[in-house]
Amino acid sequence: MGNSRDGSRRRGFLRSILAALGVGAPNTAESPRAEEGDFGETRAAISSRPHLFFTAADVPAIRRRCATSMKPGLDALIAYCTEHLGDEVPGELHGGYERKADQLQSPFLINIVNFSFCAVVTGDARYRDAGKRWALGLASMGDLVGTFYDEGKCGNCGYPEGWANTALAAAYDWLYPHFSPEERVIIRNKIALLTRALAVASVGDEWWTGAYLHHDTWIPLGGMGIGAMAILDEVPEALGWADRAAREILGALDWLADDGAWPEGPCGWAFALQSVIPFIDAYRRRLPSRAAELVNNGWLVNTWKFRVGSRVPSGRFLAFGDCRDTGGYQFTGYQGAPALRFLAARYRNPYAQWQAAREWEDRPNPYTAAWEIIWMDPSVGEVSPDDLPRGMLFDNQKMAFLRTAWDPRGTVLAFRCDSLLGARAASLFRADRAARFNNSTTHVHADANSFAIWSRGEFSMTMAKYGQNETQFQSSLLVDGQGQYTSFSASHAGRPQGEIIGFFHSPHASFVAGDAARCYPPGLSRYARRLYLVRPGIVFVVDDVAAERAVELEWRMHVDGDATVELVDGGFTSTLRGARTWVRLSLPSGARFDELTDDWNRTITMSPGGRTTAAGLAAVVLPSLPGSARPIISTPGPRSFLVEALGAKVAAAFGGEEIPGRLSGDGTAAIATAMDGASGFFVADATRLSVDGERVLSASARVTASYAREGGSARLVVDAEAGAQIQLRGGVTLRVPAGRSSHDVG
Repeated sequence: MGNSRDGSRRRGFLRSILAALGVGAPNTAESPRAEEGDFGETRAAISSRPHLFFTAADVPAIRRRCATSMKPGLDALIAYCTEHLGDEVPGELHGGYERKADQLQSPFLINIVNFSFCAVVTGDARYRDAGKRWALGLASMGDLVGTFYDEGKCGNCGYPEGWANTALAAAYDWLYPHFSPEERVIIRNKIALLTRALAVASVGDEWWTGAYLHHDTWIPLGGMGIGAMAILDEVPEALGWADRAAREILGALDWLADDGAWPEGPCGWAFALQSVIPFIDAYRRRLPSRAAELVNNGWLVNTWKFRVGSRVPSGRFLAFGDCRDTGGYQFTGYQGAPALRFLAARYRNPYAQWQAAREWEDRPNPYTAAWEIIWMDPSVGEVSPDDLPRGMLFDNQKMAFLRTAWDPRGTVLAFRCDSLLGARAASLFRADRAARFNNSTTHVHADANSFAIWSRGEFSMTMAKYGQNETQFQSSLLVDGQGQYTSFSASHAGRPQGEIIGFFHSPHASFVAGDAARCYPPGLSRYARRLYLVRPGIVFVVDDVAAERAVELEWRMHVDGDATVELVDGGFTSTLRGARTWVRLSLPSGARFDELTDDWNRTITMSPGGRTTAAGLAAVVLPSLPGSARPIISTPGPRSFLVEALGAKVAAAFGGEEIPGRLSGDGTAAIATAMDGASGFFVADATRLSVDGERVLSASARVTASYAREGGSARLVVDAEAGAQIQLRGGVTLRVPAGRSSHDVG
């Protein structure tokens, strides 16, 4: 049905669209076209293919990888292809929009890519014939999911057509010599039809147009781009389509800024990147000067940090947004190894290479193994993240990951105080762009000031799951029973707007702070949350809330739905697979506790009771202790704790509070620890600290500092607003500069 359209009318219609967008004729210096044969092919086309992701000269190296480092990937591919060789090619798609789209992802995209790539690597005619059969079956279909009209316009064309185009482009490039001229016309015409339709839709005809931070937008953009690259030498409009895809992806990257984080979480990250990297790779290989801005984008350079930072030592992920702790999404985003291989190769990044290898080990993925093999560069070694900082802050997305260690004995804390789509996107919001922004928020959550904890093998505090975008499902705060904004609107321009107001990390102690007041409807003047992570894995949560009128407040914390919860005076415990998490509050006094459940989580609610204009929360969380452990927790004051757990003794006081005879400081936090002959302290915004009646720190200006001593060595990590002189116990005097510095003081 789609192949019966008048090509000249389509080309004329799209030329007018592209002309309005400033897209001119192909640059013949970068996209030469030789004399055409009877079917519109270049005479050099057969000998020059494949050329999108690798050339014939690269195939021996790919085969060597398949025999060595990437052999598990090839084995998985061959096992998959052998199992599915006899599958019949559906003559049509069935069901509604999403069901049809799912069929284009699997089996069509997966089968076409896998069969075609296995044919290249092995030379086996069975895989070649299967790849041709599936590609021709798809190309010979009429309308797929969207409906085509005159002049190339397609209603409801989007991510399904993006998947179809990616599949056809791969087969067209890899199996080109094995198609007859007539078969090549069928596939080329289908690619041109789909690419033209997606280019027209990208101008503004579909829900996903301009919804830059929705993974369903990256799929058609990637499909449009790779389709254009597949027929670049054969269809005059193709260069304009490729450039259109590049500009749209750059527009999305502009919304993201440079911190590397993705607002839909690590699952949406894998899904989105896997959708556009085939195009980016082909674009930079064939049109390097045009692709330079895209390939050198700061977000792409830095995004490996987000994947590495959100991973916990068990191989799972601290998964916010519509995400699961597997870090995967459907088939093509089952895990992130292919994208990581590309990032490792392009930016010579050994951490991305290490992460890719671990993701394959944790979740072998035959659905995208071909891409991982293609993009794997064995000259880039692997380096584990053990030497990376214990804290990672993603400033645009307003999120942080803190950890006591990178190994399985560690504790990892995730915190978010975002603006739904990030600070950069929120700053670009205008009323006339509301649809674009709100279509981008479908898979993000209203989770400012929420947190999650993984510790010693378990998730002790969980994040909301797929579809749980409202604040009631987050470990945050409800005000008069209401949560934060879940969308953008002219009536609250500039909102939601969470802020990170403090961040510090060190091996001994770390903290992050945010203010989420502007994420709520007007009336909440302050919702500051400070989270502290202290070795050996103890978390303190300290909140300060103020409202312009009396309101009812309800804090929520979430644990796994399979956990057993026990409410006790001043707190609760949750037990999951033998690991027990202890939570105790010193504030609010006399808090009321309740328990709720949903399909995935158990929710503990905490309320001070009555209406108030100001309230606070102070809690200690001892995550995932052995079930036999019996910690000692006391609360000598409204914002102070004495804790004995995991062989450590910890005294902590917040907001300038003191523990008489034990702990005294003048900042927002004072913490002292002792464990197995090691000792340490942490202060935030302080000029002094005394422990057990002895002054251990004096500073001439306010500093945030962490000190740890083990054996005969000690180290001080300082973040100072201005240059300061610091005196430590034992007569040690230091002159520290403004900013962060680290000092051996033993």
